[in-house]
Amino acid sequence: MNYKSIKALIVALLCLGSLKGYSNEIDSIKTIKQLNKFLFEKVDKNLNSDVRIRESALLPSNFDPYKFDPTAENENVFFKLDIDGNGLNDLLVCGDVLLVITDDSTKYNVHYIDKGMLLQGGSKLVNIAFDNYRYLLVINRFDEANLKTKTLLGEKDSLVFLFGGLIEYNASPDKLEVDSIIFSTSYCPLGSCPVFELRIGHNADVRYDAIADNDKKGVYQSKLNAVSVNRLVNTINYLKIMSLKERYAVPWTDDQTVKLEVKFTNGKLKKISDYGLSGTWGLSTLYRQLYDLRKEL
Repeated sequence: MNYKSIKALIVALLCLGSLKGYSNEIDSIKTIKQLNKFLFEKVDKNLNSDVRIRESALLPSNFDPYKFDPTAENENVFFKLDIDGNGLNDLLVCGDVLLVITDDSTKYNVHYIDKGMLLQGGSKLVNIAFDNYRYLLVINRFDEANLKTKTLLGEKDSLVFLFGGLIEYNASPDKLEVDSIIFSTSYCPLGSCPVFELRIGHNADVRYDAIADNDKKGVYQSKLNAVSVNRLVNTINYLKIMSLKERYAVPWTDDQTVKLEVKFTNGKLKKISDYGLSGTWGLSTLYRQLYDLRKEL
């Protein structure tokens, strides 16, 4: 069987409506009560109770967590699909908050689709598509100014799981060469947030200034491994970062601001200031990568 035949077979099987991957612990979940117990005991006991689906909600009589019906309301339900492409089923939870729980075979990871916990119910899942061997979650966002009335915005976003997080699907990523990256975080007006600055050079040299509320404090210099460098560069190119806005802000107070500066070898420079770290899904994924780099230094 040649490559085209294999691809056609995969697409045909998916078109039958099945979202099933290899069996794992997630596949044993059959009720909302079991789902909430799983989220509390296996994922994170500190998850806000609003993340879990209300147990008073009733699953539709014909509900199948391996099949998505775009004509249904799809509220207070959950779906099982291999969204990260590693052969293990993950969870897509459609409750008061829309989120994905991925299984990387060692631990479960939480990925919020709603942009921030203070925008609960900010997005509605309208379809699950498939392209280039990846599931696409088609999301319609509610107008942030009219969340109580659930007024949908006209545009839809297709999210794919890449580079460790959810990101807006892009069929033609850029191919820019990154010269340097500067990433810094601010103090939080209330409470504590990790305050630091990362300076990454074109030769993978990195300078980490751990200013406050990090695991350690001081200035450290090191060299990033090739895997981390490639992931950063590929994420930046997938984002089409030059087309993004220069300033983003969530509609609440007392949050953290991050500043990102990416210089390319062609001389172009992109600066982004993001209050609340929720400018786009892709940017949030890039920020998470940069936050996690501190563990390597």
